[in-house]
Amino acid sequence: MKALKSKIVNLSKAGAGFTLIELMIVVMILVILTSFAMPLLFKYRAQTIQSEARVLMSGVYTSQIAYYGENSIFSSDPNILNFDPVRDTKFYKEWYIFTYPIDVNDHFIATCSTNLDTDAFRDVWELTDAERNPLNLFNDLNDTGP
Repeated sequence: MKALKSKIVNLSKAGAGFTLIELMIVVMILVILTSFAMPLLFKYRAQTIQSEARVLMSGVYTSQIAYYGENSIFSSDPNILNFDPVRDTKFYKEWYIFTYPIDVNDHFIATCSTNLDTDAFRDVWELTDAERNPLNLFNDLNDTGP
């Protein structure tokens, strides 16, 4: 029994843990992996935010088409359409939606914009009655425009 106790004591004193160098190498590997992953995560997050703009602009389109079906004109007032995107949004807090009739109430154009990152470039979307899918005029993800 005494021999077993002395072996246990010797093992605990032998330094069965990790050295500081080994721990620092593991931390450095994690930092390098994180530095590659973070830009991708930010890009995917911004694309998710842009999907909110597409969904809400499609809601404007549906509301306008329904209003046109009932009244034979497009509305220039989002309140008449019962569409309030400021109340419904999670990411796009700075919505500017303008629906205005052109060519004697035959068409409408709706636009919205917001700043996805903190630069001076804004993400701008446009929707018309001719095209159901919103068009990204100025893309804030890669700072490009027409």
